[in-house]
Amino acid sequence: MGESLHHITAKLVDHCRLSYRDLALQEREKLISSCIEKLFNDKQKIAAPERERVWYEGWKENHDLLIKSDDIANAILPKFIRESEIIRIDGRFCYSENKQFEKYFLDCLLSFLYYNFCDEHDEIHEFGTGSGYNIFKFSQEDDKKNYYGYDFVQSSVDCLNGLHKKTGISFTGFKYDFLKPKEVRFGNNAVAFTFGALEQTGGNFQDFINILAHSNVKKVFHIEPTVENYFNDTIEDTLARIFHLKRGYSTGLKDYLISNPNISFKYCRRIGFGNKMMEGYNLYLWEPR
Repeated sequence: MGESLHHITAKLVDHCRLSYRDLALQEREKLISSCIEKLFNDKQKIAAPERERVWYEGWKENHDLLIKSDDIANAILPKFIRESEIIRIDGRFCYSENKQFEKYFLDCLLSFLYYNFCDEHDEIHEFGTGSGYNIFKFSQEDDKKNYYGYDFVQSSVDCLNGLHKKTGISFTGFKYDFLKPKEVRFGNNAVAFTFGALEQTGGNFQDFINILAHSNVKKVFHIEPTVENYFNDTIEDTLARIFHLKRGYSTGLKDYLISNPNISFKYCRRIGFGNKMMEGYNLYLWEPR
């Protein structure tokens, strides 16, 4: 990650089952063949009109589970965090007996993000919050902060309001469209972030970024897939890059942040973790000038 670990994050990493091994030659060849087949057969297109209904139904499912369950974290875990024995580590395919490896990794990453970027702030704003899982996990570290979630479908807003009712913690949900972004009022000590959300805009994130760049938010971080960070000389990265572009995930965020005169760009780091088809985890950090 390029940053020191808070002792609570380090303890969580030690307690999570994050063991894995490299694939044998025949295992790797079979997996590569299945990835190629997936590339031929995959029809999903990011930012297509029908995706709004898909996202609405997805977050509604989480909201319905939240209402019924006392296990909040499990109820609102996004369904795209799937069980799998195949993961990507440092650009190569690996195998783990822990089918929930990505979920455990996600929780460790969220702990890292909280203590490295959110702990000192009074307000935490997530854009593209979905079920609210990320900020809910943050709230488990400090339930006295104000947590705000923004998304373009009502079922996501319902999840945030449901979290407030369930926990009494200050969760507030708002409808927000990246493609028609509006100014947001931040407090004097606020941090904002996205997590796998700008990827869904089809590259139309510039107006949203400019709104944050002209705001009084203290810092902004993103966890987003970044096709520009793949290497050109490995099979694993080539397959992931093709999948990223075929799906229509956003490109150009890195260059836009670097070149924007209203932004003090800190870094974009490839974390080195992903699932079978791609790496969705690259860490960006910047501040408004």
